[in-house]
Amino acid sequence: MVARRVLFGLLFSVLGAHAAQAAGGARERCMGDAPVDVDLRISACTTVIDSDDLADEDRGVAFANRGTAYLNKQNYVLAIDDYDSAEEFRTDDVNLLQGRCLARAVLKRDLDEALSDCNKALKLQPDDSRILGYRALVYLRLDLNDSAIVDYTAALEAEPKNAIYLYGRGQAKLRDDDEDGGKADIKAARAINAKIAEDFAKLERDDSGWSWSALLDYWRSIMKLIY
Repeated sequence: MVARRVLFGLLFSVLGAHAAQAAGGARERCMGDAPVDVDLRISACTTVIDSDDLADEDRGVAFANRGTAYLNKQNYVLAIDDYDSAEEFRTDDVNLLQGRCLARAVLKRDLDEALSDCNKALKLQPDDSRILGYRALVYLRLDLNDSAIVDYTAALEAEPKNAIYLYGRGQAKLRDDDEDGGKADIKAARAINAKIAEDFAKLERDDSGWSWSALLDYWRSIMKLIY
């Protein structure tokens, strides 16, 4: 009987150790700095979020990281949902703000809120070319072409060979009746990416007709690695 109790005690200790190790692994895959497959990150962050002994700050990080993972999978609705949840715990997370700004811009929804997100992100990380590029897209959606030109120009100072920025600025210039400037930017963008017109045109579709492949191309073009 004593031997059985000892055996069961050892078994429970081993199981407990494995459970703790698994929990630690999920936390590392969700919140660590090492690159992680996007589906593994989503699964790990879900495990972390569902845990009972998580500090509010860490829960906010887990939601934000899962939101960014959904963003990488082009699931923009779930990304926004997770970013909204993260904001309950973290109000000054630049990745949350810029990610939600982009997701809203791509979906063409809540554009005023998207603009607010990018503005807040730029206050935390001034002159970031990536955030400027996202805000420029929002301005294009809002038909605020002068503002889009200003942001694309600022973004191009840091990334002069970014075809998305050049083509976007070209479109804004054309809408602003600067035909020569618009054509010059579009020509420069095509020299970098021969398919840029096709890719950008697909991004202009409404919610019922958007293209997953085009969105992925857009994301890859302007999204620097967060992880």
